[in-house]
Amino acid sequence: MPNIDDNISFCLLSSVETCLEDLLIIYFNIHNLPKVSREAGVIVQQTITYAYWAMRFQSPLPLDLSHNCDILCILWIRYYSPLSNLLISSIKESNLHSFFLLFAWPALSMLENEDWLGLGVYNSPLDPGVLNNGDGEVVAIYDWETYAPPTSTGGTGGLGFIGMQGTMDSDSSPVAQLATRQAQQGWATVFSLNEPDINGITPAEAASWYIEWINPLAIKKALPAVTSSTTSGQGLSWLSEMISACAGACYFDYINLHWYGTSFAEFQAYIEQAHNQFPSYTIVISEFALTNGGNQVAFFESAFPFLDGLSYVLLYFPFVATSPALLQANDPGAVTTVGTGSCLYTNAGGPSSVGNLMY
Repeated sequence: MPNIDDNISFCLLSSVETCLEDLLIIYFNIHNLPKVSREAGVIVQQTITYAYWAMRFQSPLPLDLSHNCDILCILWIRYYSPLSNLLISSIKESNLHSFFLLFAWPALSMLENEDWLGLGVYNSPLDPGVLNNGDGEVVAIYDWETYAPPTSTGGTGGLGFIGMQGTMDSDSSPVAQLATRQAQQGWATVFSLNEPDINGITPAEAASWYIEWINPLAIKKALPAVTSSTTSGQGLSWLSEMISACAGACYFDYINLHWYGTSFAEFQAYIEQAHNQFPSYTIVISEFALTNGGNQVAFFESAFPFLDGLSYVLLYFPFVATSPALLQANDPGAVTTVGTGSCLYTNAGGPSSVGNLMY
């Protein structure tokens, strides 16, 4: 039987990526479990704690893992493998005899070829944990800013926070503080400009801004979120022009889409069109709902399983994680455009009819 400590030592001296699969095989041999593929993964709640500490403090885990802990998660952080060494160092110092491997993106328990629900939330005293039942389907939260939203619990309900530099600069999210806030809060994904295609920002201006401010972040990145407008120079055509303006110099992992319309068929056609136009890119959808007057529950009953079946869609955020009263107070314009039927919370703070679909 191979010695685990020897193999961990080997990992410290060689490429992390080349030895992780060997360590996985050793674990399964020890516990007489069936072999799983390299892409397989198990989401363990403690991993969020482990990854957050390593990402934020760049140090071994300050946890006593020597008691009642048969499973230890090693996080393979793609494109940022030095953090894997930190986690492996923690394992070695803990002298644990067994472990499990979790392949995931930084700090968020996500696996490729899976779809995950997220919450786009207004600053309001709501508990994100209401919509997080612990089954791993709802994994992320964002609020169009680079600081986590205030909530009734003072936390994010066990969800990973995604920072968003929604404008080129603002008093609430100064772009000069973007890198500092990311490092301090430890978020592992960043969204960039919110609907620049209809807010007077040219693709060339966005590309230049993106290269200066978003490129340097050593985390997952999404290109600016564009609308579903079909007007020339907006929507997907604006996104195409920005990618061209980048001339290969914009580093990104996802394209980010918004959609508002009148039917599920229209939504389905838009997502498929986006994929056909950008077949090599993974998609996140950070806002979507029917416009006012539509049956939001019926729409999402069709939209959620549709998106779950698409290998090229990673994350989707139904609009919006707030209550009807808070939406009216924070954004009456959205109430005019979308109505309140897509709100994920009731005014009492529980899950709405749409919110219940996220379980």
